Amino acid sequence: MQGNSGPTSTAGYVNTTLKGAVTLHNGIQIWTVPFTALYKLTVAGASGGDTFFSGGQGAIVNGSVHLTKGTELHLLIAGGGGGAGGPITARNGDNGQASRNGSVYGGVNGLGGSVCANEINNAGGGGGFNGDGKCSFNITCTHPRKCNQGGLSYLNGGLGGSGNGLGGFGGGGAADNVFPGGGGGYSGGGVHASLYSPKGGGGGSYYTGEMKPSTEVNEADGYVLIDYD
Repeated sequence: MQGNSGPTSTAGYVNTTLKGAVTLHNGIQIWTVPFTALYKLTVAGASGGDTFFSGGQGAIVNGSVHLTKGTELHLLIAGGGGGAGGPITARNGDNGQASRNGSVYGGVNGLGGSVCANEINNAGGGGGFNGDGKCSFNITCTHPRKCNQGGLSYLNGGLGGSGNGLGGFGGGGAADNVFPGGGGGYSGGGVHASLYSPKGGGGGSYYTGEMKPSTEVNEADGYVLIDYD
């Protein structure tokens, strides 16, 4: 998946059992549960993009959830970070967060991440569930502002931020040269924009008791696998 927006076609499902079962709304995939059962779900976040160093890998959670026939699942499946969009912590990017809140000046309780800077930059924080990512256009850690570089929240469509490097679909913040964007998630990841040690925080996850974090990680675009017992 390329760019900061989601898929525009369901053609990839034509030769599968999901043909005609998935619809799209502004890049969000909608699947209607065909029958009541206990379903196995595996959900993977996207990896970050690479710059001089490697981007972080996406977290994976899995578990079994009882779903009722006719229930609609709205699936915002994230794209991997672009060439300058990966979370960077000192050298290589951190793997995805399994915690509810975003890291490195990240948002809490569904809010977007912010940017703390000691270098002037235009990087964007990651979007959360109900709050967009923020920016800081001067050398400060206070008064984050709304900006095009910040990733949009799930409720606002989940587009990645627009800037020097596009943020991935799913609320990824845009990068600015060597400064990475924050990752999107239930709560968005923030950014510490330091020239010698730029850090992009991973987005936080929110999952019910039926879903558990995996020890495995994802090195590509995000995905959702659904099966039934």
